[in-house]
Amino acid sequence: MEPNLEDVGEQALAAERRYGDDAVEMITVRMIECLKLREYVEAGFWSAVANQLSGVQSIKTNFSPISFSEEIKPQANGC
Repeated sequence: MEPNLEDVGEQALAAERRYGDDAVEMITVRMIECLKLREYVEAGFWSAVANQLSGVQSIKTNFSPISFSEEIKPQANGC
């Protein structure tokens, strides 16, 4: 049974707001607890949340903002 992607996205955002950079770790702990209780569908859901959150956080950490501290000079081609 596939987890509802809307629910996965909502939980991923909620976890990131609540736990910040520790969100994936917290979700993984919850998933392991479900596995210990043999709640496999629930563990699958939290696994999907952790995967989505990992993707979001990797985008966030690989992003390097543009620095506007230097004066921007137009190039010869107008760009």
